[in-house]
Amino acid sequence: MAGRVTGVFHAVIVVPDLDAALHFYRDLLGLTVTLRWEHDPSTLSKLTGYPDPMGSAATLVAPDGTELEVAEFRRPKGRTRVEKRWEDAGLSFITLTCDDLAAVVTRLRAAGTPFVSDIVDYLLEDGATVRVVYCFAPEGTTVTLIQLPSGRIRLATPTRDDREGQP
Repeated sequence: MAGRVTGVFHAVIVVPDLDAALHFYRDLLGLTVTLRWEHDPSTLSKLTGYPDPMGSAATLVAPDGTELEVAEFRRPKGRTRVEKRWEDAGLSFITLTCDDLAAVVTRLRAAGTPFVSDIVDYLLEDGATVRVVYCFAPEGTTVTLIQLPSGRIRLATPTRDDREGQP
């Protein structure tokens, strides 16, 4: 098929305080900042339609190479807390994979990160179990932390292509 989508590049989370977001995603979760910048106001204006916007952003990378961007608008200044409920339409969660979920949860709890519950073991249709917990980033974004069964890179049953390292 010509003109097809070939992947998901990264999610962008708008935050009221870029430094607080970097503390959470970099310092507590261990992602690496690969780029931090001030948005060019004229380019950002063309993209958003806002007159004379001001903003900054950072791209973070996980050990598997996936990226997340966090961005702060200083002008216009938006809401400072997520007001969307989980059942509301639109993007509701960002899910991050962990190799030792219990250790990540312990570190986040020690830093005062709010959680919805303790870790839940979730049985998949093929009998495999994933470990899952929800917590909240500083601005209220729901962050799902998940530990996949050993050798899995996705929830679906591994295919031959997965085992051979093919997309």
